[in-house]
Amino acid sequence: MDNMADNLRDILKPGDTLETVCFNVDRTGENRSIRCIANDNGIQRDVSHMVAEVLGLRCDKSGAVRVRGTGMDMGFWLTYTLSAKLYGYENRGGYAIRHGRG
Repeated sequence: MDNMADNLRDILKPGDTLETVCFNVDRTGENRSIRCIANDNGIQRDVSHMVAEVLGLRCDKSGAVRVRGTGMDMGFWLTYTLSAKLYGYENRGGYAIRHGRG
């Protein structure tokens, strides 16, 4: 995981935006498939599998991160949790990476 976290730190620096696209919600409304897109030196890059590995989550068969939860913006939750994991929970590290909706 540390190697994958280092790779994500190279792609998503503080102040960068992680675009999230929720494209599938199951029948119960509790599980979502969210694709994570980062701007890597001007190139749109799908980093969903990297995000899933760093956060200990799974990807679905299309490669999107599977997230369970209701009652809030799960794309924001995913971005905040990733940012805090990469840049620490102190000093507002959860807000180092911005959340955008794609």
